[in-house]
Amino acid sequence: EEQERRHREEKERRMMQQKEILRTEKETSDKIAARAFAQSYLADLVPSVFGTLSDNGYFFDPVERDVEQGFMPWLMDRVEDQLNRSALGRTVLDSIIRMVVEARV
Repeated sequence: EEQERRHREEKERRMMQQKEILRTEKETSDKIAARAFAQSYLADLVPSVFGTLSDNGYFFDPVERDVEQGFMPWLMDRVEDQLNRSALGRTVLDSIIRMVVEARV
């Protein structure tokens, strides 16, 4: 009878151990699945977020920004001044030619 009791207790202990092992394996499996899902979700999300932030100007090249905001406006002003001077020179020259032609006629 004592041997039977020990045998039964050993059987119960081993069943409890097996249940604990199964529970631990399921928990590990669930964690792995959750991690895989999170990684695949974030793999698509991160490039999208960076793309949106970049498009909205949160990431920029300081040299490029300086060229766009400093140099290009200055250059366009100088080009416009030069074109205005050229147009004024042509207008003055046209007036002088017109006066000479009218004086000869």
